[in-house]
Amino acid sequence: MPSLIFMLWWEVLGVTTIFFLAGIDAISPELYEAARLDGADELQVVRYVTLPLLKNTLIVWTILRIGAFGVAEPMIALWAGGADAPRSVWTWAFYSWLIGFRTGKLPVGYASAIGWLGATVMVAMALVARRIFREERA
Repeated sequence: MPSLIFMLWWEVLGVTTIFFLAGIDAISPELYEAARLDGADELQVVRYVTLPLLKNTLIVWTILRIGAFGVAEPMIALWAGGADAPRSVWTWAFYSWLIGFRTGKLPVGYASAIGWLGATVMVAMALVARRIFREERA
């Protein structure tokens, strides 16, 4: 499990860094200067200036990371075709692949149903994340 976590973390580290650096770069330096002139310390600047202005970046990053529930390749690579992968690391995509191709019986309809169900759940999670992060209207 630690090797799987490290592999997935390493895979998204660069993209996540670029997302957040671009978001932070878009924040005007005058806002930071105004907050410091008003007496805000560094934690208050992060909480009241940086995080609210990174809300759209957080939305995009969260929706993209929901796709982590659908990964299968790391399990296949780490556990030599996936046969010995512990059930605690199975995702819906890996289970679908295992049922559809690894069992030898090729129950493609069942594997397809698992894929559709997993994709539907991921879309629902993306909509929930969008609703949580949506902007408040005045």
